[in-house]
Amino acid sequence: MDENKRRNLVVQIDELTDMLRNEDDFESLRAALSDKGIDAASALLVWFCEDEELKDYGVVIDSRGIAYEYSRDNDGGWSHAFLSWTELPTERFDEFPSVAVALELRSERR
Repeated sequence: MDENKRRNLVVQIDELTDMLRNEDDFESLRAALSDKGIDAASALLVWFCEDEELKDYGVVIDSRGIAYEYSRDNDGGWSHAFLSWTELPTERFDEFPSVAVALELRSERR
């Protein structure tokens, strides 16, 4: 991966992770992660998107370095449950280049 692309992914990961940890709009995602035993304060949000129906999709890495892909209904209601939650196998990391970069960052920043 070229250095510019890596640098852009680092910025993206840092911005998404900051939103996860600090933004009010991400409170229900923090609660959903907590239900899975993941502390948002030590997790990295490495990929995120939201569709027109207020469903969001993402990839989060926990403090142990395990990547999870999720989808959930984020309609602003009381429920913050995941529609899907699966460990992302390493053979799918190429679909999300930010995963490999985030794992490197986690090692570098410890």
